Amino acid sequence: HCRRHRQNCGVLMLDIDRFKNINDQHGHRAGDDAIVACARALRETLRESDILGRFGGEEFAALLPHANDQATLETAERVRLAVQALRIGLGGDLAFGFTISIGFSALADRSASLEQLLAEADTALYRAKADGRNRVRQ
Repeated sequence: HCRRHRQNCGVLMLDIDRFKNINDQHGHRAGDDAIVACARALRETLRESDILGRFGGEEFAALLPHANDQATLETAERVRLAVQALRIGLGGDLAFGFTISIGFSALADRSASLEQLLAEADTALYRAKADGRNRVRQ
């Protein structure tokens, strides 16, 4: 729709940082709780018109209709900070936090397919992880 009507569109690829460590240190139930909490934070942070999906494991993708590069970056940072603020209870006073890395791409005056945008965002996600995690990269 955005490409047909020459409108902007952003794509986010998000991955929970060091997810294996969460499972190894706190158990698979805590890993599941982290995924659920992350999904809830994403849904609460994104606009109603944005489309969010779990891409697999601890990875999510979001489509941001009518979002240019700057709006996509700002949304990604809001999402990153929302997840960083989460705490997952382990019982009693024990809790842990986690972070996400985000890669993004945006459709702006070009004819890229959704698959191309997802691939670009995925490449940017790997850059975010290589640059130290808990960051956003384009």
